[in-house]
Amino acid sequence: KETTNDENLEKLIKNYEFILDNYYMDIDKEELINGAIEGMMGVIEDPHSIYMLEEEYNNLNITLEGSYKGLGVEIIKLNDGNIQILTVFESSPAEIAGLQVGDIILSINNLEAKNLETSQFSDMVLNGEETEFTLKVLRNEQELEILVKKSNVSITSVSSKIIESNNKKIGYIYISVFANNTYQQFKQQLTELETNGIDSLIIDV
Repeated sequence: KETTNDENLEKLIKNYEFILDNYYMDIDKEELINGAIEGMMGVIEDPHSIYMLEEEYNNLNITLEGSYKGLGVEIIKLNDGNIQILTVFESSPAEIAGLQVGDIILSINNLEAKNLETSQFSDMVLNGEETEFTLKVLRNEQELEILVKKSNVSITSVSSKIIESNNKKIGYIYISVFANNTYQQFKQQLTELETNGIDSLIIDV
């Protein structure tokens, strides 16, 4: 459909340019466009139609793929601007190197982490050319330097346990998301439960 002469589109462009030229503070152009698109998607009022930012889209792809090449941590930006490790994936390069949940990342390869957004930190690790990262972290008021080598990280989407009730063993399997490696993980967990002699099975999807 031809949109070059669309009056509504021209109105959008004029308002976009007006905001950039007249607002008293500097505005990130990309954030402004993203906000406009999110607003348009909101008008549609379709719960199955959403607009995803690049970081959200990349995170979704990683989740569905079930693995990625990185360090194996989830991070969060604290109110004071620091970046903190929220999760360390099992058997990941981060766990092997000794990083722990709660560590405050002070710097990465001598670049102060407090000046970075979590998206910038992730982009440096996931998309940069470096394969080794020296992280300076703060743990229990002590600064530590930890070398982490970038490698393949498998995301766990299946977990299991045995519930004992009335002298019976009930196997419980929880599937958090369906990824490319979910079947292999499910098969492994089921085999382990059967080896332990379960009498019944609950699958939580």
